[in-house]
Amino acid sequence: MNSELKIIVEKAYSIFSNYTVSKPIDACTICCVTEEEENYLIHTPLKEITRDALAHYQDSAQPKTLNLEETKYFLPRFLELVAEFDYPSHSAELSLTRVGHFSKENWTKEEWKLLNEFMITFFGYYLEIYPPVGSEHIDSILIMFDKANLDVSVLLEKWLNSISTPNTFHFTELISYNEFYNSFSSSEFTKKMTIWMNSKSVLQEFSNSIESIIIAYDDELKKIIKHNSIYHDGLSISYEIIQTKLVHV
Repeated sequence: MNSELKIIVEKAYSIFSNYTVSKPIDACTICCVTEEEENYLIHTPLKEITRDALAHYQDSAQPKTLNLEETKYFLPRFLELVAEFDYPSHSAELSLTRVGHFSKENWTKEEWKLLNEFMITFFGYYLEIYPPVGSEHIDSILIMFDKANLDVSVLLEKWLNSISTPNTFHFTELISYNEFYNSFSSSEFTKKMTIWMNSKSVLQEFSNSIESIIIAYDDELKKIIKHNSIYHDGLSISYEIIQTKLVHV
């Protein structure tokens, strides 16, 4: 993780340090989590809980109503793993769904501020990395925060106000489809993202960015193309798609 995220994660460990966890935990202990695994989660120092153990807890069957204190207890470790791109779930999109069980009113002002600070900082960091880390594309990151019940519109605003070569490539992945597509996305979020990425202002901004990138052909572009020459072709194809869409908006 970068230095900004490291500071936020350490702050999370401090802010949420007064919360505890006890039996029974919010995971099915009949067929998903064994008593030994439950004891491990409860008694192992939070920072030492492995990614696999936390992912197993996260992906296990859960009660409809979660224990807020338990969620807050584990949260710093969840955030730490996300910041390391070592997502505590079988799919990055589901890494913070436990957070999404609660509304803004369930968090103190300090806690809510930290959650949003983490989201904005992590997203900004991820936008400037291309090719994406592992198999997690930008749509997965957006959905992860949407499922955490956080306001993703601030991320879209940040993206549009800080267009660069790497985050333009992230956009080309979205625009390859007529609508926002990810099987983990809710219908409401899919609609929201589809409207955003097909809006005239957004299309025009990224059209201008692609033009500038192709004309400049600078070291940043060469570095991306070095990973895979297909990225350059994809840039040209995305430009054509955007021009076609601009004609019809």
